[in-house]
Amino acid sequence: IQAVYGVQLCNPKRNIPEWCDRLPLGLFYDEAPHFYYLFRWLAPEGMELLDASVWDSRVEGRNTPSLINAEYKTKTGFPVYLHVNFKSSITEWHINIVTDKVTVDMDVWRDIFVCLPNDGTHSAMQILKASVLTTWQHWVGVLKGGVKYMLGRHLYGNVEVVTRFGKTIRGEKLLQGIDAEEGRKVVELIHEIAEKARHVE
Repeated sequence: IQAVYGVQLCNPKRNIPEWCDRLPLGLFYDEAPHFYYLFRWLAPEGMELLDASVWDSRVEGRNTPSLINAEYKTKTGFPVYLHVNFKSSITEWHINIVTDKVTVDMDVWRDIFVCLPNDGTHSAMQILKASVLTTWQHWVGVLKGGVKYMLGRHLYGNVEVVTRFGKTIRGEKLLQGIDAEEGRKVVELIHEIAEKARHVE
């Protein structure tokens, strides 16, 4: 892995519960765990916060910031970047994983996985290939997700979590990555942002 990027764009017109603004950093506190458990999965050895900024909301009584940026360095030396924009005109959640051989986009919101090979010299043919691969994989993901959604089976990974939990109750040790200790580490990463980030008004 060369770098990991987590990007969330959030339209404030989304149906967001009012109680979110009573949380530390508002909606960020509620939604950030989805990024952090994926970051922890990609960098299980841990990561160090290098820099963070919170752009405070200018809306009276709103605890959810406008923007949050964070930069980390993993123990193995690759950077992890987080950018969350709570004043966007669209809502998107993505994790990008850049390696020397492929670049992956995980569309967390739609549950779509796109993987593109190294495009070499970035020739016209390689650009066209990347465009075709991107759109093909995206629309296949949309179709699969759409069918699951219409059938009431689009569960965003919950089947895996419940299955592993059930097997753990029966004695198998399958909660790695989703156990209480992992949850504590995720919350600690969120609290670190709340405590150490520079605030921009």
